Amino acid sequence: MKKKPLRARPWLVFQPGPRQALSGFSATRHLLILTILDNVQGKAFVYKCDQGAWRATAIPLPENASVGLPAASNETDEVMFTVSNYPTPTSLCTLTPQETSTFFENSVNRHAITIGSAPPRGQS
Repeated sequence: MKKKPLRARPWLVFQPGPRQALSGFSATRHLLILTILDNVQGKAFVYKCDQGAWRATAIPLPENASVGLPAASNETDEVMFTVSNYPTPTSLCTLTPQETSTFFENSVNRHAITIGSAPPRGQS
């Protein structure tokens, strides 16, 4: 498709359910990162195209969280996101797969690292 991008076929990547809404998305070199509201709860997913079909993998996040996507690299598969909920202050996290090919196959390599956080509520 790089030769003729105007002839690219559209693909359905995400179709929301009756209690879901797309809240944000970002693209990296090989991946799409989608944040959704599912019954008013924030969730994030990594989508990868595999043999003509999109496959989703959930990013493990705290329950009842608000999720944002402030940055993603289009040269690598690194993405930064913010997560917050009532007991957890806003945290800036990064998702860095060691190897894109094994990122989805090996759950040991799939993790988010918190790189910064606001002070706990009620403290300064």
